Amino acid sequence: MEDVTPIRRLSGDDRGQLILVTGLAIAVILVALVLLLNTVIYTENLATRGADVGGRDAVEFRAVAATGTGQVIDSENDADHSSPEVATENASYGIRRYADLLERGYLERSTVAEISNLSLAEGMTLRHENTTRTFVSADGDQNWTLATNVGENELRRFRFDLSRDQLASSPSQAFRIVADDGDDVRRVFVYRQGSEVVVATNTAAGGSPTPVCSVTAARTTFSLTARTLGGESCSLDFAGEPDDEYSVEYRYGNKANGTYSVAVNTSGGANVNVPNFEPDSSASPYISHAVYSATFDLHYQTARLTYAERIRVAPGESDE
Repeated sequence: MEDVTPIRRLSGDDRGQLILVTGLAIAVILVALVLLLNTVIYTENLATRGADVGGRDAVEFRAVAATGTGQVIDSENDADHSSPEVATENASYGIRRYADLLERGYLERSTVAEISNLSLAEGMTLRHENTTRTFVSADGDQNWTLATNVGENELRRFRFDLSRDQLASSPSQAFRIVADDGDDVRRVFVYRQGSEVVVATNTAAGGSPTPVCSVTAARTTFSLTARTLGGESCSLDFAGEPDDEYSVEYRYGNKANGTYSVAVNTSGGANVNVPNFEPDSSASPYISHAVYSATFDLHYQTARLTYAERIRVAPGESDE
């Protein structure tokens, strides 16, 4: 007879030990999976951060440098300067002081952040501040030219503060701002209709203007370059993208009063029609020398990032 080994049945203690060992094995596997998953997540986060190490800070530095420089330019241009030398000297000093403070702040973070090679473009601000005088020339002409040979990006912050009651009650004799490049003419009309101040446009001589926006107010602000009326959007196209240099003119200037100002880039070739303005700020309209724009180099460097760019700042140019 063959020997037959009897099958050994597990006792209760043996079964318990088997379950315990199996449970421990499963636990070890789960822990290993968790550790592997955490490693993958950490690696992805580190890689994502590494791709942008300092990048956001560099962009922030660019924005802060441009905004601060623009504010210095606007602050200096609010003053009346008798010569271009005074305007550029004051603006240059202000920008340099601002740059020094900015650079020190970044240096405290162990970051090299520099503004250098500053270049300023000269300009003129054309102003009318006598609220009781209509928008006629210094000699009293109602149809007159503010500037000629104005090219692309040579006009900014064209803003008005208008009194409704002085405006014409119909488009036919409405105050209008004209951009004429010799081939195409763009006209912006401002008139009153009941209690509203209406802004309209027209490119065809003798044609009826098309209303674009309106506001109910006895006095309101209007910006050609920001395209706003009373602080709200007014989708008009004044100079657009002219094929050639254009002139900026007023028609029916006797049908509007309040204040206005506009900055012209005289460094770029635009010519202000000086005889149409008063010689100083004691009367309106008058001219003040200004800084139109600033161009400078940015340099930003940390242990892991180097960024450099030359940028131009002309606050309020085309769009504000």
